[in-house]
Amino acid sequence: MSFCEDDKYKEDTEMLENCLQAFESFVLRCPKEIGPHLDAIIATGIAFIKHDPNYADEEEEDEDMMEEDEPEDEYSDDGDYSGDDDNSWKVRSAAVKCLGAVIRSRPEMLHQLYERVLPVLMARFRER
Repeated sequence: MSFCEDDKYKEDTEMLENCLQAFESFVLRCPKEIGPHLDAIIATGIAFIKHDPNYADEEEEDEDMMEEDEPEDEYSDDGDYSGDDDNSWKVRSAAVKCLGAVIRSRPEMLHQLYERVLPVLMARFRER
């Protein structure tokens, strides 16, 4: 869990994806032993469903616009982002699969998961 929460690993999408895949395997293959860690796994999965380092949501954009007074050239290219290098979708996919494993292995928690996970999933469907 500590690797997923450490700021120095937030950009390492491969490591985050592997951690979430490991959590998924633990949930499916060791359901009794993983029980005490389930809340932390759910919280981690919810956090990484939102993982998109290349996208600032509207709230952040509004704050940034208030701070900047000079107009921005709409065709400017900073050259530091390429959509081809973006693998953050793998982290989001692994997070959803991990939460799916929790739902499949713990049907008694369905109501709690419905309240915690569904609003986050629904928010991810909005357009950029």
